[in-house]
Amino acid sequence: MKTVDKLIIESQLAIKGRATIVIGILLLLVAFWGYMASYQQAARMAVSEEERVIPIYGIEKYMLWIQEDPTAKDTRELFQNLKPVAGPNYILSVFAVVGPMLAAIWGALFFGNEFVWRTAKVRAVHYGWVSSIKTKIVVVLFASLIVGLIGSLVGLLGGHISFYLISRATEIAKWVGDPVIVTSWFQQILVLWLGLSFYGLLGGFIALLLKSPVFGAVIGFTVPYIEAYIGQLLPMWWLPHTAYSELMSGSFAYLAGSIVGIGSNPGFATFSPSLPWAVVGGWLFLICVSMIILSKWQEIA
Repeated sequence: MKTVDKLIIESQLAIKGRATIVIGILLLLVAFWGYMASYQQAARMAVSEEERVIPIYGIEKYMLWIQEDPTAKDTRELFQNLKPVAGPNYILSVFAVVGPMLAAIWGALFFGNEFVWRTAKVRAVHYGWVSSIKTKIVVVLFASLIVGLIGSLVGLLGGHISFYLISRATEIAKWVGDPVIVTSWFQQILVLWLGLSFYGLLGGFIALLLKSPVFGAVIGFTVPYIEAYIGQLLPMWWLPHTAYSELMSGSFAYLAGSIVGIGSNPGFATFSPSLPWAVVGGWLFLICVSMIILSKWQEIA
């Protein structure tokens, strides 16, 4: 069977899987919840400002304050977070935080269900077990990219809708300038792709190793918490989630009102800016190679 045919078959299985549907819906619900939470917070702030501050200082002084004063930073960002230009940044930053945990579950089910459904031996006989695993790895890498592209589109659409709604609710939203997004969509999608790919394959690797999707999902989901414990004993810069968090802090603008936030790790300040990219990329390469080696060992066994 040709490689393209294998990719099509595996992609169809992934798309039709219940885990894909459930996790896809969860991501969309998280995006919707993020916009609703930000909108409600901005609307409450607008009502408070219009009733309490504007009558005292007047509209012109208030406009200057919210546009330029450093003390108005949180208020300004609250409305900037709902602007169309901030939409992709907002949704991709949310997906980058919650996505890896869901990706670990999805990856564990995607690989581990071969043992639950007793199809592993069939694939080994007809297609070759190593070939099947390689194909699944490519599907995970491609699916992670698709999530990033969909997240950008959802953010762009959500930004236009949220700004339209908040602009109808208050004039304050129109006085606030666009937020400063320091990185491109490409870099943000790349960071998300690295996180989803690594943790999706990590869940799959554990599921393959233990021949159990449940253990793969649980262990993959808890890896960041395990890293936090290890970090109390050892330097953390070489750990995947620590490096990934550094990439997120440098690639996304976390504005006031966002449902997620991430801090920078001061341990990276003494190293090259490219170090977190190398760490996460290295872990991703290592997990891919490890899965192929494991699949060869399982096929021999």
